[in-house]
Amino acid sequence: MKIRILLIGMLLLTACCVMPAGAADFSDNAAKYTITPWYKFTDGSKALPLYDTITQGEWKSHTYFLPAGKTRIEIALSWGNTQNTLSMKIEKPDGSFYGPFYDSFDGITNGVIPLTINGNIAAGQWTISINGASVSGTQPYTLQFNAV
Repeated sequence: MKIRILLIGMLLLTACCVMPAGAADFSDNAAKYTITPWYKFTDGSKALPLYDTITQGEWKSHTYFLPAGKTRIEIALSWGNTQNTLSMKIEKPDGSFYGPFYDSFDGITNGVIPLTINGNIAAGQWTISINGASVSGTQPYTLQFNAV
């Protein structure tokens, strides 16, 4: 329980997002994006945080159904332990992917991968896949998925 409270606190204190500067595809260089906080949005569209654990080399997938009419998805993977490396890949409803993204994606190594996808967001099933790229033991993590 203390780890969950700590992770939530770290997420709220350090979370920021990456907003595309025109393009909706995040496969380009991260320097093209502007970093802004996303955790201030309070329109009620946020999913409850998901808490899980991962080990070395393991993949875990979490799916979210996105209704039509959304223009922004905010995603944050937080684990706080910079000694372990996690990565995140996002599968869109059409089967194409964004990522993989690593801790330094936003220019900060802090155990958080925050990003935002803007534009004409496709309705349907979105899958967030987490990988224990370099993990010693078992690493707890928090995944936040918000649709606006």
